[in-house]
Amino acid sequence: MMQIRLLTSCVLLILAGLAHGGEVSCGDLQADAAESATRIDGCMAERAVIGSGRLQFHSAPDRVCTMPGVFVIPGDHLIAYSEFGGFTEVMYLNPKTGNDAMGWVESSRLKETGHGIANCEGE
Repeated sequence: MMQIRLLTSCVLLILAGLAHGGEVSCGDLQADAAESATRIDGCMAERAVIGSGRLQFHSAPDRVCTMPGVFVIPGDHLIAYSEFGGFTEVMYLNPKTGNDAMGWVESSRLKETGHGIANCEGE
């Protein structure tokens, strides 16, 4: 059922983009994702970056919405909040500087760690 909902949302976003000359409005896409994204349970929210090279942050779940200079590398750990269209909304807290970054990254570059930021129900 979730896959159908996600597929329907993706198709609607593609059609909306085509209706506007194929241009992506990162602000509109972010608003749509905020409404339609699948939420991630806090008790399973931690993700590790996998693969090779930098994992670019985006302001919305689309490759054209890049946040220049904002990225993480393999081995970094992130907190995941929601998933939408092959992207995961995350926060990264740099352990050395204490600075944080929030945005969207490609879901295929993340691996669940089995940990989170909250207790699971029943614990």
